[in-house]
Amino acid sequence: MCELWAAYEALKHVWNFGCLLVDFETDNSTVADMLNGKKDVMCGHNLVNRIKELMERDWDLSIRYVLRVTNMVADKMASLAFDWSFSGKTWLCPPGSGGFGFRR
Repeated sequence: MCELWAAYEALKHVWNFGCLLVDFETDNSTVADMLNGKKDVMCGHNLVNRIKELMERDWDLSIRYVLRVTNMVADKMASLAFDWSFSGKTWLCPPGSGGFGFRR
């Protein structure tokens, strides 16, 4: 359920930031499969519906599963959460991204 909340919050932020071309990667295969309609939703129906409403907006959004080892930016940001207060922080180039960022 935490992974679904993380996906929901991340997609809300990306939409509000104005990104219209988004490749959303998760290291949770169940979340990727549920959101892509490949697996039945076992829990969190309301949350999945809210995420799907976001997915239906006018943007080019893909959601895919990646191995955790390849999802280093997310891992780096998760580890920083223990050291920093994330309240109100936004990055154009997230820590650990090697300088690659989001495009508006």
